[in-house]
Amino acid sequence: MKMGSCIKILFLVGFFLFLLLTVKALAADFPSFNEEKILWEDHFSRVSDVTVKGSGFKPYNRWAWFYGQRIDESGFVPQGVRWQAYLEMQRMIAENGTQTGPVWTHLGPANIAGRCQPIAIDPQDHNRILLGSASGGLWQSLNAGASWEPVDDQLPSLAVGVILFDENNPNVVYIGTGEGNNSADAVFGVGVMISHDGGLSWEILGSGLDWSIGDGKAVNALSMNSADGVLLAATTAGIYRFENDVWSQTLVGKATALVRHPSSTNIFYCALGYPFGNAANGVYKSIDSGQTWVELVNGFPVTHGRVGLAICESVPQILYAGVSKTDGTTLGICKTTDGGDSWNLVYNSGNHYGLQGFYNLVIAVDPANPNLVYSGGIDVWRSLNGGISFSQVSR
Repeated sequence: MKMGSCIKILFLVGFFLFLLLTVKALAADFPSFNEEKILWEDHFSRVSDVTVKGSGFKPYNRWAWFYGQRIDESGFVPQGVRWQAYLEMQRMIAENGTQTGPVWTHLGPANIAGRCQPIAIDPQDHNRILLGSASGGLWQSLNAGASWEPVDDQLPSLAVGVILFDENNPNVVYIGTGEGNNSADAVFGVGVMISHDGGLSWEILGSGLDWSIGDGKAVNALSMNSADGVLLAATTAGIYRFENDVWSQTLVGKATALVRHPSSTNIFYCALGYPFGNAANGVYKSIDSGQTWVELVNGFPVTHGRVGLAICESVPQILYAGVSKTDGTTLGICKTTDGGDSWNLVYNSGNHYGLQGFYNLVIAVDPANPNLVYSGGIDVWRSLNGGISFSQVSR
């Protein structure tokens, strides 16, 4: 099979998964495991060679194996079962110590890793780094990345989508659980968790965002107003605001990005980006710590897919948005120099995302140099002139 055909198949698999997730989010009758399995098997029956890399057949089988042994007679994962298992494990550890079974010795391999999503550096100890994996939990390095160890293998969801240190107290750490990248083998989340002891112990944060893995949701970004402690979460169900121990939804849609103004701590920007198009898609601004949002439409593309955001710390009126088309390719890089009042499509001459803009789309700007921009998808690209042109820097 030609490479072009493989890419098309990969796109179709991602598109099909998105449709399933959209049905769950927008319709009352979300398909059961057995119904989904029939749809997937029908899809693969029309694929000429499921052994080709990128066909999606292996992720499908992992998904079927994982959820097939966890559903009840209705075809759904029972609500809260993972959390109940987590609480039972904590009880067993408290009664019997950490060793509750046979002693296992790691034999290898030692050089294999899965997808890693967020990475966060302790603001007061730069040798301490936390890293989250797509389905392998939370990891820690105390020597600037020279070695790593798991922080907690018993979290109620081992998919860590975002990590946030409290700026005022780095012993307080927040993680957003679940992988929200529209992947066929994504592990979903249970909301936001908090640790008050640097990651030794964890609990679900507040009420209103305490999901079950069976809900099929994930947290994509977290940001905090350090002045008043208000926490915002960008999730696959929208923007949620945490105050007085309660989460409240303030914007509905698939939130793919969330950034805070570095000096005006009550100003936030977010992006809604259903990968294959939605009327709510766009970039939004809040000037009241996420209570209300206004869409920034002047000059921004009307029809698009996923969106990533980056704000320059030293010149915060400059933001960049990486934007995908609804077919997963690159629409371009948009830029604002006035805090979002107007946007310009400064770059649209290359395809950074292949056909996977729905899955892997990243943009970043140097905190001290607003002209140094990185765009990531299949590869990593760099601009030295404020996004006007890019050159590939990964090989």
